[in-house]
Amino acid sequence: PDYTPGKRVEVEYEISQSEDEEGKCRIFLAGRTCPFDDVEKALALNTLAMALAGSNEAPLKRALLDSGLCEDVTLHVNDGLYHGFFELDIYNVKREKVDTVIELAKETLTKVYKNGLDKDRLHALFNSAEFKHRERDYGSMPKGLIFGLTMLDTWLWDGDPAAGLDLTDSFAKLRASIDKGYFEELLHEVFIKNAPVELLLVPSKTLGQRREAEVAAHLAEIKSKMTADELARIAEETAALKAWQAREDSPEAIATLPTLSASDIDPKAERVPTELKEVSGTPCYSFTLPTSGITYLDLYFDASDLTADELLLLPTLTTLFKNVKTENYSVSGLKNKLLSEIGTLSFNPIAISTVDGAAKAYIVVNASALDEKREEIAKLLPEIIYTSELADKTELRRIISQSKISAEEAFIGAGHAQALTRASAYIMPAAAIDEHLSGYEQYAYISKLDKSFDFECDKLTEKLVILADKIFRRERVTLAITSQSDAADFRDSLIAAIKDGGQAAGASPIKPLGKKNEGIVIPSQVSYAVTVSDAFMGRETNGSRLVIRSIISYSHLWNAVRVLGGAYGSGLIARRNGTVAYYS
Repeated sequence: PDYTPGKRVEVEYEISQSEDEEGKCRIFLAGRTCPFDDVEKALALNTLAMALAGSNEAPLKRALLDSGLCEDVTLHVNDGLYHGFFELDIYNVKREKVDTVIELAKETLTKVYKNGLDKDRLHALFNSAEFKHRERDYGSMPKGLIFGLTMLDTWLWDGDPAAGLDLTDSFAKLRASIDKGYFEELLHEVFIKNAPVELLLVPSKTLGQRREAEVAAHLAEIKSKMTADELARIAEETAALKAWQAREDSPEAIATLPTLSASDIDPKAERVPTELKEVSGTPCYSFTLPTSGITYLDLYFDASDLTADELLLLPTLTTLFKNVKTENYSVSGLKNKLLSEIGTLSFNPIAISTVDGAAKAYIVVNASALDEKREEIAKLLPEIIYTSELADKTELRRIISQSKISAEEAFIGAGHAQALTRASAYIMPAAAIDEHLSGYEQYAYISKLDKSFDFECDKLTEKLVILADKIFRRERVTLAITSQSDAADFRDSLIAAIKDGGQAAGASPIKPLGKKNEGIVIPSQVSYAVTVSDAFMGRETNGSRLVIRSIISYSHLWNAVRVLGGAYGSGLIARRNGTVAYYS
């Protein structure tokens, strides 16, 4: 509840022995925002944070990146707490430049306050946020769960549980306040008026070893002062704890758990109305469903015939889209147009395994818009994929540095997922493709590129242009549209805008990496382990594997490895392609 504005704390953080400590300081600035029950202000602050640092061309992030003193910048607003706070994270700064960077951040915020925010950008951000609020698409997360978590943001503190469920009125009110200076005053109140607290993380190659030695010495000192009876008592209590953990739950305890019975589940599989039609040689799928007046588009551009070196380029290529200027739009103009007119637009390289085990690679374009605005997708998508300035060396340099930082964070925070991809790549061609797109192979490539960018830059941009021209062709695309209304005209105009004259993709040349035992060193207190088997490959898929997976994961592994063994987590994964994996 209490803090001292302007206070600085310095602590070390661990890096690996192979990393260079130079230029690896991390700065975190934080300050108060608003109490839990001011949902409207929290919405305004989240939008303001996006306007200030939500993309590389946003004013705060652009000023810090353009200075060359850091490699990435993020700004988060944390609400759902009794009193919320903001957090400005600045990555990879030289120790002697820390004060300069902090002062530049403060000066930039003051300059934006005095000169005013980009009003078009704010309107566009609110349009996008309101679209997502109306759409209520939470991916794989059930809506009811998200609603429940949203209610807890206020209910936990005796506030109105429904306060955050419907923000329609708040959107209207805040949008009307854009031209009245409200957001400039909010910027001053939260980010300028009170000095933020400062946390400086300083890299250390020896912190891990020192920490282990300190813990060992501390425990040895405690043990040396204990009597034989005290040691025996600890041993007895530990044995009793393990016996309690291993004991079967009583029928009465199990009966308290909520469960579903077979009669609660409809035995008939849901069938989605589907139409397949070929238009100008392009397979087009149409799915008619109630979509609340929103049209969803999926374009799969086949990239299966790419070599390993070409696959390594795809994440950089797809990240450049929407982040560089096009023939008719500046970067900020393009982003404002997308936010205002389109619900979502994303480019993602993926790998899948076919029923017979063959590997396929795609660049998937996902887009959505209100039915009355879906033609904007047909106009803007070709603009982006065919006229983006892929030779923008400044943005390319930033993307590579930011991708490297994100990959390092993924290995530390979600190492089991990275290990699963790596181990699966030993035996699965599709997983080997994934390794080149998002795994250790991609990280090794992007790290090398980060160090030799000036030397490689011209060759890299040339390769990206050639690769984009090869992939984004009508001969390589499969289209799918989901809508509640007839979208034939939209479909036809979109296909007509995709260039033809290319070659259909051939078979993938990527092979499994070969079975091996391997370790990857990460600077973390937590280790991740995965083993993968092709036990069911080539066999018909059936639902019993999913049941077995649940039994083994929750009845055995959870208790044996997590509860008794003390691991943070463990489980068995059974995939439809026939592979199984254990992780902990």
